[in-house]
Amino acid sequence: MKFIKSLLFFLLPFLSYAQQIDTFQVVTLKKRAQFFADDLQYDSARVYYQKIADTYLKNDFKVLYYDALLNKIDQYFIPEDYNRMRDSTSKLLKEIEQKLPENRPLQARCYYYLGSADLELKPNKRSLDYFNKGLKLIGQTKKVNRTRLLLLVKKGMALYDMSSFKLSVKLLHEGLNWIEQNISSTTQLYKEGRLLFYKYLVVAYTGTRNFEKGLENSFQALKMIDVLPINRANIRLKQDVLFNQALCYKNKRMFANAIQAYKSCINLQKKFNSHSFEQASNQILQLGRTYLKQLQLDSAAFYIQKSNTYLLQKYPPTHVNLADGYYNLGYTYTWQKKYALANENYHKALKSLRSKYGEIHPNLVLLYLYMGTNYQKIEQHKKGLEFVHNALMSNTRAFREANLYSIPPFDDYYNPGLFFSLLRSKAIAFAQIGKNNIQNLQASLQHFRAADDFAKEIRRRVFRKSDQLLVGEYIHEITKYAIFTCEQLYSITQDKKYLDKAFYFFERDKASMLLKSQSEANAKRFGGIPSNLLAQEKELRTQIATYQSKLLLNKNDDLRDSLVLVNAAYEALAKRFEQNYSKYAQLKFDLKLTTPTDIQTSLDTQTALLEYIFCRNSVYLMVITQKSYQLIRIPEVKKVRVQLEAYYEAIQSESRLRKFAPASYQLYQTLIQPAKKYLTGIKKLVVIAPDIESIPFEALITQLPTNLNQDDFTSVHYLNKQYQISYHYSATLWQKEVAQRTKKRSNTTTDFLAFAPFSTGESKIYASTRGSGGNLPESGVEVKSIYNLFKSKQLNAEISLSKTATKELFIQKMAKARIVHIASHSEANTQKPGLAKVRFSGCGGRTQDVSGCLLASEIYNLEMNANLLVLSSCSSGVGKLTRGEGVFSLARSFLYAGAHNVVFSLWDVDDEYTKKLMIAFYKYFLSNPNSKGYQKALQLARNQLAEQNIHPKHWAGIVLIGK
Repeated sequence: MKFIKSLLFFLLPFLSYAQQIDTFQVVTLKKRAQFFADDLQYDSARVYYQKIADTYLKNDFKVLYYDALLNKIDQYFIPEDYNRMRDSTSKLLKEIEQKLPENRPLQARCYYYLGSADLELKPNKRSLDYFNKGLKLIGQTKKVNRTRLLLLVKKGMALYDMSSFKLSVKLLHEGLNWIEQNISSTTQLYKEGRLLFYKYLVVAYTGTRNFEKGLENSFQALKMIDVLPINRANIRLKQDVLFNQALCYKNKRMFANAIQAYKSCINLQKKFNSHSFEQASNQILQLGRTYLKQLQLDSAAFYIQKSNTYLLQKYPPTHVNLADGYYNLGYTYTWQKKYALANENYHKALKSLRSKYGEIHPNLVLLYLYMGTNYQKIEQHKKGLEFVHNALMSNTRAFREANLYSIPPFDDYYNPGLFFSLLRSKAIAFAQIGKNNIQNLQASLQHFRAADDFAKEIRRRVFRKSDQLLVGEYIHEITKYAIFTCEQLYSITQDKKYLDKAFYFFERDKASMLLKSQSEANAKRFGGIPSNLLAQEKELRTQIATYQSKLLLNKNDDLRDSLVLVNAAYEALAKRFEQNYSKYAQLKFDLKLTTPTDIQTSLDTQTALLEYIFCRNSVYLMVITQKSYQLIRIPEVKKVRVQLEAYYEAIQSESRLRKFAPASYQLYQTLIQPAKKYLTGIKKLVVIAPDIESIPFEALITQLPTNLNQDDFTSVHYLNKQYQISYHYSATLWQKEVAQRTKKRSNTTTDFLAFAPFSTGESKIYASTRGSGGNLPESGVEVKSIYNLFKSKQLNAEISLSKTATKELFIQKMAKARIVHIASHSEANTQKPGLAKVRFSGCGGRTQDVSGCLLASEIYNLEMNANLLVLSSCSSGVGKLTRGEGVFSLARSFLYAGAHNVVFSLWDVDDEYTKKLMIAFYKYFLSNPNSKGYQKALQLARNQLAEQNIHPKHWAGIVLIGK
């Protein structure tokens, strides 16, 4: 039994009345009733509450009589007998209104049960009206009242079910605040009330895709539950919280955590509530769905079938309670390409669900979606589209437009995640049946745009960056299909607007979080916010980064609690900024994407922008020059990926020419050759390719050497010889940077600032690569040589070597430097990108102590102004590839912090060769720093090493991201 039953249990306050009856008998009956309630023996609990009521009635204590009957009604929650709850409460309310018309608390409790029953049976506005009537009866006084808490929390969930998510969360937090302000923290009501609101906040945040906040509230709730007495009611409560916690983990793709939480639920079920077949079945079913989400299909099928096995102990095979198991098993078969078997299970579920709920109902949404997917897999696209449209109607309250081309309004849905998926599925279905049909292709594009607009709505409601990244994955699921639709429409109409729409989807799939962060930084700089508030905001961001880093290294409840508090303070301050500073809000949400025409105005006659995107079946390339822009489809995406792997392996393993050259040339023919006819007169390439950020274009070969048996790399025609190449995370970010090129920047006092913490020392360990340990003697030579180059040009330069090259000194000085150069060890982290690090003096080997290291999570909170940041270290461009965003690496973190251009490495680099390349780079740059720029200098430096017959592994992996 949910612990709210104990909240409904009123103490016997009427001692003057109690003295007239057998007090011992009443106390004994109450203890028995409470025992059975806590043990989830609801039938026995109802019997004893009826006995208590009869005792009060016999002595004409009407208030206590009705109070006991309401406690009896409360026992309908556990068996989910909401029809009897509604009917019994309706009858009781009439009696109370007749016999105790002035007793507002009892009437308010009746409205609580009526609203709760309606909320479960058929969510609608009537349930919200019931809760509002109850709250009005309770009044707005600060009097401590359990019924007020129950009505508030259920009103919050009624708002949630009506898609008023923001109001729902706000009301639940108001309830928590009311408890803090009006109830003593030493009372049981205080503890139980807070637990009640935390439990439902988990549900509310999960449903609004704020999974990180859902997890935070689940941790708080579980801590409270663990100090409660162990009984079946509290165990049931713990299962409820764990169940929703698992849902958060599953949606965050933290599948191991989700499986652990579901299994904890199942183990508690076996130990304490083994008789509840429905609950046990649902927990096992959700475990199966978690495996299904990972496409671990055998495990998924095992658990889904097991969930129905539980139910078959109580119900016949045709019972509606088995329908969820049937259609989830069907979806497993769909993924296993057993389409006929899938359809058989779908129709089992369809028959029972329609017989109970009708054709359009929320309980049929997933079934219709899965059936639509199954029909599309067997190329019955029209039928698949019809089922998906039925699913869309079933996921809304009022939208009943049978016209397949229609789209429901964004404020009418039950499940936002499914609403997005259904819009996307309809768009795909229209594209599949469209082919050369303009109407269907336009409908496809219309649905893709609707899904994209809805994803924007979701992202606005999501607080934490980790959850915003998940929304980015939704967007990725649109773009990999939408561009095909745009291409088809352009092919038929030759209307350039479809190229513009294609490019829009190119950009939607790239670095939106980085764009958002730069807009936010711009808003803080020019939004009129007082400096003391900006300092407070920066301090909170720093604390958040510190706690997050510590939690990644060591899971700790105290750290997690501290992070929750700091996050809450930061979010409150950010909200204050938005509400009180209109210019800040305007600049923060200025996330307009660039267009091909915008790009053309930023390009000179010698520069071309090549933007790639990997879609479902093809790779698409947008080529933009000052004169034109074209969309090119490169077929067979799987073949392209094989070529990429072959090229990367050949360059990484320092393969001999006979292996390297064919792999490199083949990839050149695939990625560059199709665009060659548009590159006449072009000398600079800006490459936007987040899916292949680890692949250097510089070492692609434009024609095969005549003799592959001689390892003569000096005569190879590298792409680097023909073009100056730079990269960026998105064309929008590149275009913004170019637009700011002529704007005045903050004053810098140092032209060149360099750090080489491992340049000298007593250690006898010397490293040949700039990875995680050992001294790097050539790094000292490198920065000293570059220092001398700057001094020879009468420029202000400063270097720190060995023990003086500390993290603290770097943070102190980097903001005033035009060029910052770090020659050190660095480590990527592809699982926890926030723990990627640059090593400074005091940051030793692979230990838990990272106090002397500069973590990526810390870099994000720096405020840099460097025109160039050089990471002369290993794998500084390696990190976690996130769909819709790109690689989260050290290089990205410095760009996020404000560096305008970043030179970084794509793999582990050799100490000696890196020194040579860096010295040559600065030499060429300083020879004509104003006109040539970083691209040209890096091109010439690479060519210099290539002409020395040095394998491209040692020069192609140092690349530039920026303008």
